[in-house]
Amino acid sequence: MGHGHTLTNLLPSIDLMLEHRVDLRSPGKKLMAALLLQEEENVLARRGPVDDDDWISLVFTYMCEECASVEDFGNNPVHFLTFNYDRFLEYRLIRGLTARYNIEARRAWRGIRNISFLHLYGSLGLLPEQGSDSTIASERVWTTPFGASDNDPNSAVAFRSTALQSAENSIQIVHDSQNETSFQSAEKILKAAEQVVFLGFAFGRENVSRLKLLQSVSPSIPLYCTTYGMTQAEVFDRVETAFHDRTRSSYTYNMKSTSMLRERVQIFR
Repeated sequence: MGHGHTLTNLLPSIDLMLEHRVDLRSPGKKLMAALLLQEEENVLARRGPVDDDDWISLVFTYMCEECASVEDFGNNPVHFLTFNYDRFLEYRLIRGLTARYNIEARRAWRGIRNISFLHLYGSLGLLPEQGSDSTIASERVWTTPFGASDNDPNSAVAFRSTALQSAENSIQIVHDSQNETSFQSAEKILKAAEQVVFLGFAFGRENVSRLKLLQSVSPSIPLYCTTYGMTQAEVFDRVETAFHDRTRSSYTYNMKSTSMLRERVQIFR
């Protein structure tokens, strides 16, 4: 790209590169949206049995215990904070609820609206079942099906085109976010939490700083982190720096998310 050279990104993600390449942010965000929508569509094509590493299924199973209705499920005192742009978590939980309680997707979403699904850097938009129930045209909320997929190929193309057009506003990069509302909400959730679990969080310095983890997560509450795949030096440099007032062995687990959750199953009690 530019001067006949191919652009090679050696950073682990596109958004990390876009932090500094302001000139590429608009097309870069559209590329990210296109790739993520394709990944969502791939999920639909790979439907199959739940495997042992499916942490969402495990969490869903724990949350279903002693819940006779979707409203009971929605009263679980759980909140999800994510740096991901895709809607995989919401999609899976909504589909799991429709099967578990024999209800429509929109009612499933209404039943769990008390649970926060906070995308700290934005998302690909709302799923159709998350759209406004309002019949007022001026209050219409634009939605995009999971993977921008639809039985009608023409509709699928239209959905994807709309999603790409809105990508520049809906996807945020670390240094171009002017709205601190999501991080302020995250700080409130963390301060009110009775226990906190980090799954697959790399503890990047910018994200740790913006979440104000040292101030937000009280040393008195249980804290659990997966450090699977991280070296001891990385754990010391990243995790211990974020929580230097804790003893590492009391909260970090060098194991996969599902294994850690099974090890510390009481976090859902």
